[in-house]
Formats: sequence, structure tokens, C-alpha cells
Amino acid sequence: MNTVFELLNGMLDQLVPRAGSSVVTAKDQDKILTAIESLQLHFMKAHLAQDAGKIGKVAVRSSQAAGSYLLNSVYDQHLAEPAEVYLHIQNGLCGFIDGLHKNFPGQFDYSMPMPLPCWLKISATMEDRLVSLERAGVSTTLLNLIRAELHYACLHHTPDYIAGQYWQSLGMQLLELRAEQRAERRSDKDQLNNAVVNCLVGCNFNSGKFICYVLDAAAEELTEEDSPVVYWANMLKWMNRLPTSPEMQLYRNADSCKAQLIELFRNELFAAEQLHTDDVVQDKLITGLSVGQFALLIRLLVDTGVLKTRNTNQLIRLLSRLVKTTRTVEISAESLRQKYYQINAASVKMMREHLAEMMSKLKEY
Repeated sequence: MNTVFELLNGMLDQLVPRAGSSVVTAKDQDKILTAIESLQLHFMKAHLAQDAGKIGKVAVRSSQAAGSYLLNSVYDQHLAEPAEVYLHIQNGLCGFIDGLHKNFPGQFDYSMPMPLPCWLKISATMEDRLVSLERAGVSTTLLNLIRAELHYACLHHTPDYIAGQYWQSLGMQLLELRAEQRAERRSDKDQLNNAVVNCLVGCNFNSGKFICYVLDAAAEELTEEDSPVVYWANMLKWMNRLPTSPEMQLYRNADSCKAQLIELFRNELFAAEQLHTDDVVQDKLITGLSVGQFALLIRLLVDTGVLKTRNTNQLIRLLSRLVKTTRTVEISAESLRQKYYQINAASVKMMREHLAEMMSKLKEY
């Protein structure tokens, strides 16, 4: 197999322009392309010729290294003298290395830097995904953050195959996400932006800047009408429930993105609990009703005119701050509002029992 690479290297060397040298004929170029196309066949023959049809790690990795060297050399030659033949050669060598990766994953050297043409394909595809998401309305700040990490991945040299595979897989995940959004004909930019964030967390995009972005974005969503304790508890619940791909990680020596965000949300929740302890414990009415039953009671009082209001949502927000249940120290205004308008059968049944008990008690007065 090494002899094949030596011959191929000599043939490729003929393509390098030299002062006074004659132009390489189309026939010679065809010979080179044919030799590259036969690389995979030569390797499989060598593989089958081994005892039990198993080829060693050294053979795979030496062929991988030789193919990468030739591929980078051809790329440099193409930069110096652009010609279509170089592109065909690059495609052939990329196909050979991809074949090694697919057919011999146990012997493949994932720590080896990717040849530049292979990485450029991945990064160009990734950029196409980001442009598509940008046109759909995803936050430019978020997308530029991804671009910065993509640029950093090849700042001093091409990334190894582990990093390259990460970006390739992430690009596929973003493509599927965009396709789902198009299929469902959704145009909600906030919803798509949140879907991209969920995708990045799930793919363990554990960039420090991204983690800060998620935390800052969450903090900005907290309004004066929200209970900080309930809000951060819900954020923690959301993060805990997000599915992840354990085999994926942007930075291999850092904690996972999900683990870091869970810790940060826990810190925010703890701070909110400490700051609002007095508000939570004091000056609140306690009800034995569930949140759904309490929402139904408010609805009954409003619909029967016992409570007069021109702004139902304002009334709900007020009562959520004044009342707590025996099971929750805080009632979310949003949860109370949803249950006010979406009455469930279980709450109706329980409320009938409470009202029957109240009617019975009223007869005793």
C-alpha cells in the first residue's frame, strides 16, 4: 500500500508547475485520477489479504496520514494554480479518507488533524445552516456566538476528527430543526430561537459565552409580575427535562453545558428564595384549594358578579401575590391565569363538593 502512495505522490508532483516544464497532458491527468479512484480498491485488497481478513491499526493510520498529506499538498497546489483537475483529486482523496473512517472506525486515528479540504466542507456547510437560521429570524447575537466558536476551532490549525465530527453532527441537528420549522410552517421567531438554544444545550455546546448568553436571556425574561422563586424553579425544571446527546461535547475537558446551566439556575433560585423569604412567609392568605380549584373559585366569583373587575388579568396577578396554597409557597400568575381560562373536570367536581359543604354550613347559621 505504501508503494501505491509513493507512486501517486510522484504522479501528483508532475502537476506542480516548474519553470520551463511542459504542461501535463490530459492523459496523464486521467492516470492520476484513476490511481486515486483505485486507492480504496487497493486498500480493501490489502485488508482481505491479511490473516482472518483483518488489517492492523498501523496500516489504517499510515494510509490515513499519507492520504491527508497528499490531500493538503493538492490543496496548496490548487491555491497556487487553480485548475479543475485539483478539485477532482481532492474529492477522490476525501472519499478515500472517508472510506477509512467508515470501514475501519476502530483503527482510525481520531486525534489526527483533519485535512484542510475536509474541514472546509464541514465549516462551509455549518455556515450555510447559520445563514438559513439568520434569515428565519434567529438572534444574530446567538448565531455570531456559534460562528466565533467555529472560527476558534481552526484558529491555529485544523481540528482533529473528533471536533470535526462534532461540528458535522451539530450542523445536521440544526438542519433537521430548520426542516421541522418549515414543515410545520411556523414563523414564530422567538419559538425558533428557543429551539436553537435547546438544540445547542442538547448537543452539549459547552462554550462559556453560550452559557452566559442563556443565563442572561433567562434573566431578561423575568418581569416584575413574575415571582422570582417560581420563575427560576420553572427554568430549573426546563433544563432538567431537556434531552441531551451524551456522546457530543464541544469542549472535552469542561463540564457539560446542561450541568453548568443547572448549577447556575440553582444559584439563582437559592438567591431568589433568600431575598423573598419574608414576602413568601408573611402576609399571605393560605387556601386548602389546589391552584386549579382556586382559579375556578375566582372564575365563579367574577362570573356571578360577587367580584367586580374591569381587568381580569390584573385581578389574577393581585390574588396570586396575596394567596398561597398548602402545597406551594408561591402561585404563578401565569399558571393561575391559564387555569382560570382552561377549567378541568377534576376541579369542577371538587368545587361542587366544596360548595355543597358550604351550603350545608350556611343552613346552620
